[in-house]
Amino acid sequence: MDLPKNLTYDINGQIFEIIRPTRLNEGMVLKSGDIFARMGPKKIILKEQNHTTSLYNHGFPVAKILDYGETSDGQWYFTETSLGKATFHEIFEKEYKNNGEISRQTFNQYLATIKKYVTAQFAINNRTTISATKFIKTLLPEQRVLNNYCYFGYDANDYIKAIKLATTKLTHCQMGILQFDLNPFNVLKNGVIDFELVGSGPIAYDVLMSTRWGSSWFTDYPSLHSIAYKLTNNQIEENDKLISNLAAENDLTDPTQYLQEFLLLKSAWAASDFNPPQNDWPKNKIAFRRYRANVLKAVIEMYLSKNIINYQLLSSIPGGELE
Repeated sequence: MDLPKNLTYDINGQIFEIIRPTRLNEGMVLKSGDIFARMGPKKIILKEQNHTTSLYNHGFPVAKILDYGETSDGQWYFTETSLGKATFHEIFEKEYKNNGEISRQTFNQYLATIKKYVTAQFAINNRTTISATKFIKTLLPEQRVLNNYCYFGYDANDYIKAIKLATTKLTHCQMGILQFDLNPFNVLKNGVIDFELVGSGPIAYDVLMSTRWGSSWFTDYPSLHSIAYKLTNNQIEENDKLISNLAAENDLTDPTQYLQEFLLLKSAWAASDFNPPQNDWPKNKIAFRRYRANVLKAVIEMYLSKNIINYQLLSSIPGGELE
């Protein structure tokens, strides 16, 4: 749909400001006071609405839906309660810029939200029976990964071999509900947002990758997308320990034993794209895509050689520098 010129939208007589005109999926995010709205094509937004309602009813820390319906121009919307004034990405970035670190108090608040999310994810009535093969095909449609990977000259066979091995390793992993794109961008003090990609897969995949996302698949040198903050090793270990302890309490296998598989999958997800880089793309966008392909190449080599994937070094891999 065409955006209003003043970047506001009238929903049932209430004026909403458009705060995110685009997302990973179709649609936009709007805000009016403490109320948020999600709006776009009915098929997509209604699906997200139904997912959010189901997650709320299953104990996940998600927003409560307040209203929904069709707009005068044929879009679908739903409104929901606010879960906080700022995402943890925004809070982390500000603290890191000002102090060079994330405070214990702030990180404890992040862990408190994650604990609520994981508690629901691990609950026996929220587990699923999806196969590892179907999960990986859903998360990583092969052509989306190879579009980018092969464009930069890398061998598809290495990728396919690594994914096949990871699939075998994850065959007996307990499956549950995943946000799929969980990271501090969509974690707030009172819950988790952005469930347009919600699905099923290995429990804790998303929460284990969330603490590693901000400093592992972005560059630590000037680039199109550079690192905004870094969590310490102790903070990442705290997150892992929380997950391991909750798994033990729920008689589940410790998900941290699948960290190597998860790092491979996240690297492939980060490198994927609907289309290969285009000739009319800005050079810095192509460079960043090259960086993500280079990261995936390095991770595949480590995984196939059975070396521990050192995610802390991924941000230093060259390829995405601004010219």
